[in-house]
Amino acid sequence: MDLDPQLREYLAKMYRSGGDHSMARGIELAGLVGEGSRAFRAANNYAASGVHELAMKAADAVPLGKGGAAMSRFAAHPYMLKFLKFATPVAAAGGVLGAGDVVFGNDSAGNKLMDAAAMGAGAWGGIKGAAAGAAAGSVIPVVGTAGGAILGGLAGAGIGKTTSDTLQWLFGDKKTQEQRKLEEALALLQGGMI
Repeated sequence: MDLDPQLREYLAKMYRSGGDHSMARGIELAGLVGEGSRAFRAANNYAASGVHELAMKAADAVPLGKGGAAMSRFAAHPYMLKFLKFATPVAAAGGVLGAGDVVFGNDSAGNKLMDAAAMGAGAWGGIKGAAAGAAAGSVIPVVGTAGGAILGGLAGAGIGKTTSDTLQWLFGDKKTQEQRKLEEALALLQGGMI
């Protein structure tokens, strides 16, 4: 509920004076959710703008004869920024989930180390991308800068984890932890050790 703060305060006061404290709390909570949503949108816009700016600079660095013109058109396309506004929170959620996988997963130490290194590199790149957006300016300086850097870092970590997992799948043995355990158990059974 995106009410004017004065109207929200008035409604909460009226419900409270009428004895309906739960409705008053509901209106106050709805106001907090609206403020949080606005802050998230500002941080997301900031992070997406930073990545968009970085993509345009990267495209400008590619020579025209080597695909630079096509990359520049792609990076400058208006839908690119819209896509990044959608992709950034999804990648940030992937960063949080990826960190949980590294910490609590049953993968080998080498796998976890590779994942952590890729997430660190991705987070660094994401924060740098958000910093590039700071050069363009932020509508809400504190939320934009801090929130954009956090969101950009989480998104970068998520992309880094995805890249690490993809490389491990492409060049690894393509077996899950459960498949390895079953093979070990089968080998023990066939060898007569159990």
